[in-house]
Amino acid sequence: MEYWLDSLFIRIWNMSITAGYCIAAVLIIRLLLRRIPRKYLYALWLVVAFRLICPVSVSTDFSLFNLEYFSESRAAGNVEYMQYIPAHTGNMDGGIVRTKRQPPDRRPPAVPPAAKYVWISGMLVFLVYYVFSMGHLKRKVRMAVRAEIPAWEDACRGGVFECDNLASPFAMGIFRPRIYLPCGLKEEERRLILLHEQYHIRRKDYLIKPFSFFLLAAYWFHPLVWAAWFCMCKDMEMSCDERVLELLGEGYEKEYGLTLLAFASGSREGRMPLGFGENDVKSRIQHALKFKRPAVYVGALSAIAIGIALALLGTNKVKDAQIKEEAAENYSEAAQKLYEVRNLYVGDASANGRLINAIAEALPDSCAATAGFKTELQTSAEPYEFHFVIEDNMEADPDSYSMSAPAVLMLALTDNLGAVQWEYTVGSKAVPVLEIRRWDTHDAAQWCGVKDIKEYSVSPEKVQELLDILEERQSNRGGAESVEEEISGEAAELSAPALQKGGR
Repeated sequence: MEYWLDSLFIRIWNMSITAGYCIAAVLIIRLLLRRIPRKYLYALWLVVAFRLICPVSVSTDFSLFNLEYFSESRAAGNVEYMQYIPAHTGNMDGGIVRTKRQPPDRRPPAVPPAAKYVWISGMLVFLVYYVFSMGHLKRKVRMAVRAEIPAWEDACRGGVFECDNLASPFAMGIFRPRIYLPCGLKEEERRLILLHEQYHIRRKDYLIKPFSFFLLAAYWFHPLVWAAWFCMCKDMEMSCDERVLELLGEGYEKEYGLTLLAFASGSREGRMPLGFGENDVKSRIQHALKFKRPAVYVGALSAIAIGIALALLGTNKVKDAQIKEEAAENYSEAAQKLYEVRNLYVGDASANGRLINAIAEALPDSCAATAGFKTELQTSAEPYEFHFVIEDNMEADPDSYSMSAPAVLMLALTDNLGAVQWEYTVGSKAVPVLEIRRWDTHDAAQWCGVKDIKEYSVSPEKVQELLDILEERQSNRGGAESVEEEISGEAAELSAPALQKGGR
């Protein structure tokens, strides 16, 4: 459970970064195109919602994320999603270990471990607030009575109800949304309000509003998501105001503005559903007074501009694998295959299998290719571990490189993997000795002479660099123990009967 929660939180965090760039771009577009019809600006928030909901998208040459500014991000894995924060966190020192593990020596994780619990707590607060607010609002309208609607008023499917303790009209409901009006409205006020609320219902805003609130709850920690929420609500209302004024024709701008003003000081309890007097009434009145029916060409140009913006913001940067033909001479087929099967989560058994098979092909003389083994995972606590367990007794210790090289590739190409361990027994069947060899990301980087082993998973070229480093290590190795001495600083030599293996 802890592992999946960590993975979900890192995924949400990465999605929030992509969405943050999209929100900033939408806010700039709103500023530059503030005079176009609001329904087009309202449509722009679709791409933000998409980025907050869906972790994957297609990669295109015209994506905003192809800019050099986003060079440190990547379209990762076999699915297309933008990654900024790696899934791996935490490390442990190791080397050759016999029967006991080295004490942990963690480095600061990419995201504080407690952050996911703070995130969950924040979402629970939002959920409690939503349930309390909707419950309070339903209690206020429980005594509402169905209104008598004249024939010229196209009533909504759920009906129109009047209640004497409402300060502002609103629409509420999921399957059969209802419109609630304060008692005592003038006939013309009632007509304008019903046109406004009915357009909300036709456009399904009564579903969009609570859904967007739940997205806000999931990303409550992100200030730009808050800005998007308020601006989206404003665009929702203004686009609805514009539609009503289009239906009414010229001459109703002042009357509509006065109707908005009449409810400007109303209760804010209608903010969760769709309320006529919601969301920056002053700006809405000014917008209504200046309203002019747009020319046809303005609408066409606006639609084209918004469509281009949606394509730019809704697609990912070109995945590295898509440009492999341009640089194929820089890396081998083995490097390309290793890159294609790199793994995001060590808990994905099928992805682990594909990666191990690719490692065995790239290193045909290693234990990954020649030994019979089973695999085990440790994902209950960080660092997450991958264990190779050789099932048959070995007559002597294997060449250390044959275990070190596969461990290095596993650590480099599995995003959230923190340690790799080989387990095997040496000696006669009567008195076998359990041997454990263990490496973490720090060990692997130190042995390869690099800063961060995870950096070698970002492209086929980088994978090829790592394979070249391993080949050089193989040609320069001076014996089974010298490899371990370079990794851990000393060759720890401890032994124990294999019958203790069951207690690890």
